[in-house]
Amino acid sequence: MFYEFINRYRKSASLFGIILTVGVAMAAFIAGPGRAYGFAQDIDKLNRFVQTPGQSGAALAVFREGRDLIQQEKWAEAARRFTGFIRKYPRDRNLDAALYWLAYAEVRQSQHREADRRLARLIREFPRSSWVDDARLLRLEIARHTGNDQAITDELDKDEEIKMVALQSLFQINRERAIEVAADILKPNSKSSRRIKEAAVNMLGRYGGDQASAMLGSVARNQSEDEKLREQAIYWIVNRKGEQGVETVIGLYDAEKNPQIKERLMYWLGNSKDARAQAKIDEIALSTDDREVRERAIHWIANRKGEGSFDTLIKLYDAEKDPQIKERLMYWIANSKDARARTRIEEIARTSEDRNARERAIHWIGRYKDEQATNTLIQLYDAQTDEALKERILYSLGRRGTKPALQKLFEIAKNDPSHKLRQRAVHYLGRSKDPEAARLLEQLLINK
Repeated sequence: MFYEFINRYRKSASLFGIILTVGVAMAAFIAGPGRAYGFAQDIDKLNRFVQTPGQSGAALAVFREGRDLIQQEKWAEAARRFTGFIRKYPRDRNLDAALYWLAYAEVRQSQHREADRRLARLIREFPRSSWVDDARLLRLEIARHTGNDQAITDELDKDEEIKMVALQSLFQINRERAIEVAADILKPNSKSSRRIKEAAVNMLGRYGGDQASAMLGSVARNQSEDEKLREQAIYWIVNRKGEQGVETVIGLYDAEKNPQIKERLMYWLGNSKDARAQAKIDEIALSTDDREVRERAIHWIANRKGEGSFDTLIKLYDAEKDPQIKERLMYWIANSKDARARTRIEEIARTSEDRNARERAIHWIGRYKDEQATNTLIQLYDAQTDEALKERILYSLGRRGTKPALQKLFEIAKNDPSHKLRQRAVHYLGRSKDPEAARLLEQLLINK
């Protein structure tokens, strides 16, 4: 009956007529509880939500258990798991999602009044949640079971809300027509509110497929448009598979004037494993005059796996003039797992014309724990003429506590021409708890 009703009015004369018709039809004729027609899409959203970077810990483990039970359609067990989550983690960042899926599981068990209370709480306490629109639609669907006429009245009184429900419904029924409606909403001269535009962008990204790509790109490029709306369009572009998404993001970055959106675009490029995205990050690090932008690009290069990233870091280090960025680059080089990293750090310590660079390189050599580092420090000390740098090497030797290091400290304490360095060597021997250090100190006293 529902689809007959929609087909009868699909050719309504106005855009608003289509939207209102579909919205009212959805509210009135939805056939079964729990939005079964959109279950696969909701599960897809839930899976993406759980996989969002930066989420971890015991709370998320419980949440994932609830998600798995939802996927298995074990409604009673899922409801118990999400109830436990809400009680145990009342301040968790995922509380809104837990409320929605608890209500969903209750609806599937015909516990409509309980579900309505959860949904009302979600809408009231988390008005900006990404689950609010889903919650409103679910409340509309169960209103006939709860006798809650107010739930329907609230949505009908809010023109924007019914439009969003209607647009989502239209995407479920006739994607081609829904894309046309979304295009009208997103036209540059559109009178639609920002909320309606945001809903149109998100539905295009979620349901629009390849047909929506050009439209999303147009919104993202429109620098006179609202920043949040553009960021949403960019999100859907970068999450599309295939070559087109990467090329679009690179083009957007090059043309972008807004620093915040430009930084967001670099974030997506930096996280991409695509060779073209990585090449773009390299280009930014090597060519931009903006110090902050260069530092961010270097961060993404340093956190990238592969031999090429180390080569780029070396190239950047050799070309860099800013002392602070150069020091940061040395940090990334020293902490690289590339086999060539130590050789490069030792080379800087031995040959750099920059005294500060030599000092930082000595610091990083001192952080290595093996005897090769001890031998390198001893060689550097013997070759060094700068007393302040020799003192820095002494500090690193004094922290090592190994027999070769202690022996070198003893030699310095006994023979070094510098009185100050001899004193420092004795000081570091005295701080060692190794019996060998005590023996060497005693030998110094006897020799005197």
